[in-house]
Amino acid sequence: MFSVQLEGVRKNEKHMYCIRSDYKSPPTHEQIRALGEALKTNNIVEEVSLSHSGVSTKDALVLADALKVNKSVARLDLSHNSIGAEAILAIAEALQTNSTLKELRIGNQSHKTGDTAEAALGKLFDTNTTLCTLELVVENQAARLLITKGEVRNREIAKRMARGEDWTELDPSRRNQVMELKRKQRQEEQQKKAEETAEITEKVPSTGGPYTMRQLCCKKQFQPDDVDQLKREMYLSDADFQQVFAMDKMAFEKLPTWKKAKLKKDKNLF
Repeated sequence: MFSVQLEGVRKNEKHMYCIRSDYKSPPTHEQIRALGEALKTNNIVEEVSLSHSGVSTKDALVLADALKVNKSVARLDLSHNSIGAEAILAIAEALQTNSTLKELRIGNQSHKTGDTAEAALGKLFDTNTTLCTLELVVENQAARLLITKGEVRNREIAKRMARGEDWTELDPSRRNQVMELKRKQRQEEQQKKAEETAEITEKVPSTGGPYTMRQLCCKKQFQPDDVDQLKREMYLSDADFQQVFAMDKMAFEKLPTWKKAKLKKDKNLF
């Protein structure tokens, strides 16, 4: 009996985690609205199935209000009812802040959803990161694309969360922050690369080394005075030397004179 289930929801009974209506003996509109009110304070119910229950637009508006504050319902089935666009809009608005519902079935209503409500369903994914399944035949192509993208993204978020992995770049609320961070990183890398490749036009102070390839390959008049021009490569740091010649200094010294000369010439150090 639905009345028994409703009472269990009101009392927040621990065993009452799933509410299902019997389409042969559906709940009254008063009972559905009472369920919506009870769900506002209930933290046990995880699934609500009211398919084929004659749920009206007014009934659904009460359920939408419950979704704004409920923290336990993960699956909601309102398919095959008489829910109009007004309630669909209200549900979409509630899901912009709801962080619990993972599955919503609202297809096959006796009323058309309409472009405005469908657009609202697509827009809810601008903030919602938990709804993974939205079952509804959407006629508006743009809204359908947004919903599909949102579902795919939220499923990936759910997988990463289950694995304990970071999903910051998928979070729509932090997307702009991530994009701005990446932009700054690219800008810094470009600036660093420009500085590393820019022509030296001032005298490099003599410090005894090590010096960079840029400092050792600039015009002779700007090179450090303490550099032996015949052994410029030896003023590179060990790490830079390895990167430039693909060997360490000891291995380089063991090469034949002609081989060393060729390698130095190739690197503009001859």
